Amino acid sequence: MGGRTRSISFVCQLGCFGFAGLLAGCSGGGGEDGSATGSATATSGVTTATAGSSGASDSVGSASATGTGTSAGDTSTATSGATSVTGGGTSDSGGIKFDVAAETDLGTCFPGDPDCDEFCKPEFSEFVDPVIKCSWEQHAVIMTPVVADLENDGSIEILVTVWNSGSEQGKLVVLDGQDCSELYRSPTQVFGTRSQLAVADLDGDMDLEIVGLQMGGFGGYGTHQVVVTDHLGNVIATSQAASVTGGWGHADGGVAIANLDGQGPPEIVYAGMALRFENNTLTTMWNNSVGTGWWGILSGVADVDLDGTPDVVTGNRIFDGLTGADKTPANVVGMVAGYVAVADFDEGTPEPEIVLVGSQSNQDGTVTVYHPVTGNVILGPVTFGQRWGGPPTVGDFDGDEKPEIAAAGYSGYYVFDPECDPNNLPAYCESAWVRWSSPTTDASSGSTGSTLFDFNGDGRAEVVYRDEQKLRIYDGDTGDVLSQFDITSGTILENPVVADVDQDDHAEIVVPAHNTVNGIFVLEDPQDKWVAARAIWNQHTYHVTNVT
Repeated sequence: MGGRTRSISFVCQLGCFGFAGLLAGCSGGGGEDGSATGSATATSGVTTATAGSSGASDSVGSASATGTGTSAGDTSTATSGATSVTGGGTSDSGGIKFDVAAETDLGTCFPGDPDCDEFCKPEFSEFVDPVIKCSWEQHAVIMTPVVADLENDGSIEILVTVWNSGSEQGKLVVLDGQDCSELYRSPTQVFGTRSQLAVADLDGDMDLEIVGLQMGGFGGYGTHQVVVTDHLGNVIATSQAASVTGGWGHADGGVAIANLDGQGPPEIVYAGMALRFENNTLTTMWNNSVGTGWWGILSGVADVDLDGTPDVVTGNRIFDGLTGADKTPANVVGMVAGYVAVADFDEGTPEPEIVLVGSQSNQDGTVTVYHPVTGNVILGPVTFGQRWGGPPTVGDFDGDEKPEIAAAGYSGYYVFDPECDPNNLPAYCESAWVRWSSPTTDASSGSTGSTLFDFNGDGRAEVVYRDEQKLRIYDGDTGDVLSQFDITSGTILENPVVADVDQDDHAEIVVPAHNTVNGIFVLEDPQDKWVAARAIWNQHTYHVTNVT
């Protein structure tokens, strides 16, 4: 396959709006392609990239860091996680431009930037039920799919690992984003069957490496050792084990990839461990013990104290990205460990805040928002009355240009809104701190993630969430179900992702499945009116602002 060239490079992390994705896209001279919104869990929420349409040429220069905090205005995408902005030296010709803040001379835009608003406005369309574009149903998938130009040939691939299928389990499977056909399957079992994957150019050679957790342990679910492979799944290097405590003891989480030192290729973070990949070897920069959520651990990277260097936010801890020094405020150490995101909730302080979903066995999940330096709690802990609690998704659910938080448990999906103060509860709030909730079914893990995206360009995000029985798309403002599909799963920490997998300059939804139906399903707008999205989703805690 021919086409443009592409590289994936990582910018330094600074405080930002959620782990996951603020997406925006403009066609070359300020066309009508759209933007996305969110933070994921995504982060459920985090990422890499370059996006664009066929025929574009994308090259990425050296990484740099700027500014903090984006607001939740405009349209963007979210999964769980946290991070910030933004790269330098991008050169594009043709296609859709992404993620370069306010560089209007390049025809690029960044969500929330007034210069972007002047020339990059997605065309509004009514939301209609999507259709299944294609599917691959040979084996169960119970991890978040990864989307990337794996072979640097201009074609977009979908990467997954096989779950619980005898001799096939733990194998890497690569699918064609155009039609979901299987392009490649690794000959050997490599990754934990429920490990999250990530891709990036870790050594600056313009070829992507794949990073996950090593296969092993109970049921082949995975160990706490990081493994790096080439784009065909051939193992290059394996790390020492991360030091983790708590949880159920299995490695259902995944790595985050970010530039911790602001130089050269990015580093790898898993739990309380930072790794550098050099000369086909993984070297441990630091390895601290950290508590996990019940089903695993997902780490985020952001400069939460604004000292100019990235920090690692994981469980109930904050570590200096370069040294591993513990920066956690004393009162935060005693909080229930779980999953995190980073966003700016308090306009009175320059630093972003950290969202922590406490998630442990036989405990109701809790949501707490705290200041990363002082430890001051500005929201919570708010319980949502159900186990366990999954990765938070932060985004503008209602179009008010302020962030809200979503998390799922075993019987419901909840959107928490700081405006739903019980001392002055607005009529639009369901209850104290809760804007809306919707019944779901997820008794197996109660910890699945979600993604936000403004598909129709109306300035308000839609929610994409899949539990054990159905994929649902919700109106972000009201919680009304806009569309649903019988796509099932046994569930762990995975979430659907949004990306332009067929390079038609319109977003698609990529959904993992297991149980009654298995594999990968790709959904699209039958009218091809959904706004543009990036052709990338490089890790579970995806967000657009840590990669170019």
